[in-house]
Amino acid sequence: MSDLGQFYAEGRLVDNFPALININLSKMPDEVKSAVELHIKAEQTGWFDTHPATLERIANIQDEDPEGIFRLKSPATVLFSDFSREAKFVTRDFYYGVFGKKIPREDLHSVDELLIRQEAENEAHKAVQRFFQGAIYPNRPLLFSESAVQVPEDTKQCAQELKSSREKLLKYREKYKSFIDAYREFESKSMSVTMAEVAVRARLKLDVDDPFFKSLTNYDKVINARHGIERKKAETRGELEKYESLIVKRLERALQLFYVPKVQAQIADAALWERDLRDLLLALQATNSQISRLWELHMNSVALQILLRFFDELRTDDKYCEVVLSEMEKMETLLNSIYNRFKRMLYPFEHSRVDITIAEFALARFPESNNPGELLGAAEAL
Repeated sequence: MSDLGQFYAEGRLVDNFPALININLSKMPDEVKSAVELHIKAEQTGWFDTHPATLERIANIQDEDPEGIFRLKSPATVLFSDFSREAKFVTRDFYYGVFGKKIPREDLHSVDELLIRQEAENEAHKAVQRFFQGAIYPNRPLLFSESAVQVPEDTKQCAQELKSSREKLLKYREKYKSFIDAYREFESKSMSVTMAEVAVRARLKLDVDDPFFKSLTNYDKVINARHGIERKKAETRGELEKYESLIVKRLERALQLFYVPKVQAQIADAALWERDLRDLLLALQATNSQISRLWELHMNSVALQILLRFFDELRTDDKYCEVVLSEMEKMETLLNSIYNRFKRMLYPFEHSRVDITIAEFALARFPESNNPGELLGAAEAL
């Protein structure tokens, strides 16, 4: 289903979903297969289930010990005159049930085509992990300079700086990871503060098993806690930036070396990479510039979800409604700000629509301002 969501977002749905499932099944790690088998063995038939549990169905067949009409060791697909064609029919019906509309034929692509693309993306993901040495935190912006996309003045010095920055990264990697753990903890506490603030403002009673959350019993305590956490985050941020500046420097030097003719001569499809590089960097810079807003949107989304849990109970409470409308207005403002940053920027990766913008890719349509469900859906999409 993860592949399905990705392919749909790119306008490249697979035309044979059963084939995709079968291929992914063959790639499933042994520990995952073992976990699935354990789940099947533990499965129990419920009172209102339409079918018995898997093992019970198998046992029922074995108890009946039917003779059968004939025995066949071949795959069940041989029972169909053209299983691939039937699978494609089923796939289109499945998409209609999921998306509520017929998918244009031009948006359907062969399994082989999409798997080749998926494999390339998996290799790219591995390359990212190698480059960052397993120490990467997407909530942190990495700000690059425009000088990253030009030929270096001194190629040898550039290569030396690339090498030395990698050595420094390896040296400080574990220290960086420890600061990331601390930063994550502060973010978790920020989440508790957000929950406590909305509870105080709307006079909600939240049952949260967290001593820190329980200590935030009034607005003054919430504000003091927020200031304290932001101060600690700022201190930790300074330590994170020391390592992240090395990451930026290493990547900038690598990009500069890419523009050296002798280096390009050794890279496959160098001309295509050079064509796309500036657009990719612009998209990266734009994304980095919005990370703080995206985090704020995430916190806002948490607050609104908590509020909506009490909608049936408190829909006539004026104070509650005031806080809900305030959070919805804040969410719409954030969505507008982020969306507008990307609405004129073309999506830099492959897509069935060559003119699609990053904003359109992220949000098929902008949500109605008075619809909390649509606002939350848009926030999750971004």
